[in-house]
Amino acid sequence: MVRATMQDIQKMHDILKRHGAKYDPDGKVIKGTWRRGAGKEFSETFGKTRATMYNWLEAEPKRPVREAPKRKRIPKYVETFRDSETVKDFIEKRVGKTHNTEYVTIGLIAWRILGKKDPISWVEEDYEILWNHPDFRDEMMGTISFHKACALRAWMKHCGRRDLQDIFTTDELKRPKGAKKTHWLKSEYEIESVINNIEYPDTLIMFFIGIQCGSRFSSIKLTKPSDISYATNQINMYETKTKDYVERDFPTESLELLKKYIYDFNFKTNQKIFPRKLTMINDDLKQAGLKAGISFTLTSHVAMKHTFVSLASNRGVSLEVVSQQTGTDPTTLKDFYAGLDRRKIRHELMGEEYSEPTYHEVIVAINQTVRNRYQVIKEHLRAIDGLAKKDGRKTEKLPKPRKPRAVNWKAVEAMIKSEKTPPHLKKAWRARLKLHRQGLSDAEIKERMQK
Repeated sequence: MVRATMQDIQKMHDILKRHGAKYDPDGKVIKGTWRRGAGKEFSETFGKTRATMYNWLEAEPKRPVREAPKRKRIPKYVETFRDSETVKDFIEKRVGKTHNTEYVTIGLIAWRILGKKDPISWVEEDYEILWNHPDFRDEMMGTISFHKACALRAWMKHCGRRDLQDIFTTDELKRPKGAKKTHWLKSEYEIESVINNIEYPDTLIMFFIGIQCGSRFSSIKLTKPSDISYATNQINMYETKTKDYVERDFPTESLELLKKYIYDFNFKTNQKIFPRKLTMINDDLKQAGLKAGISFTLTSHVAMKHTFVSLASNRGVSLEVVSQQTGTDPTTLKDFYAGLDRRKIRHELMGEEYSEPTYHEVIVAINQTVRNRYQVIKEHLRAIDGLAKKDGRKTEKLPKPRKPRAVNWKAVEAMIKSEKTPPHLKKAWRARLKLHRQGLSDAEIKERMQK
């Protein structure tokens, strides 16, 4: 019999429940009460036969009880901050107001920056420190973030320092429309540089798919092999923001590479082909961007949506088509995404030469770069249940240098006075304590005692 984890048993019972399985008063499944199709879904999910399902049911007929998630422990410094009367009053007065939680969190960060000084005693010099602190800075505007500035002004108002609101204003802190237009990969060379520095196959394929459709990460993340139609060259993606499906078109060459990726890493029909989290994908893209010499922080949103919209717009793709492919309103695309190439502007207004390949030609050229990089990455990885893991070779880890622990001499004195301490330990620690009182360091005492 194939062994199964409790997680596998839980999944099996979930499948049976979806197919109408009934349970007796003792919580055991009644055989034969589920509809046809349960065995097929079990086989697709686990890659095992129906006989295995019946073996598992014989061993575990009861549905496992899901454990309640453990409550997250609140750090002590957060409790200290929230115990302040000023903070309690601030939280109480802001109940039901917008950005309530965010403003409290920003207050907590400010409190730590100022050395845990109570907000009621913050003065102009303190707010000056916060106004120019890197943690509150908007890199694009070069000033404090508008949202954090509003939060600090709310704390000023609450603490009775309205006079400071005239000094610390939010004028000219808002990002103008189109402020994001410079944050996209502007050329075929930059895109290929990023591709050649990506280290994981799922990040590589997601990036390549993303710059062809401009979809959100949440939408691409949900893609399964069953969503892909190789006959029509389309992927049916679900947009979590709009709660609607969008059919996106791709060149044949791109879907052939995607098909190879699915086969190489053994993804099942109903399994997500990009299993890793947003933070992991963003970390990969950030590192690839740094190695490629990109001047701004590369994230999935910037790398995929901004790049697709701006690149496609500059290479002759109509805004109507771009809007259809991304699932975003044309007005929003104009205001926040479609950054025009200065060379194109100068070509149309001043007649300067501007001869760039079409969008399709760019994608076809990049396709070969992606294939080459994919082959390099795949040589160092192996497929295990649809997940990419490093190959079996173990790398030798260097031992971490250990810092010597400082001796707690107050505890030593208490131990010597204690009646429970054995006589031989008392004698040894009295000798050490005597040397400590003579002004010797812990290391010198250790060396002296070893002699």
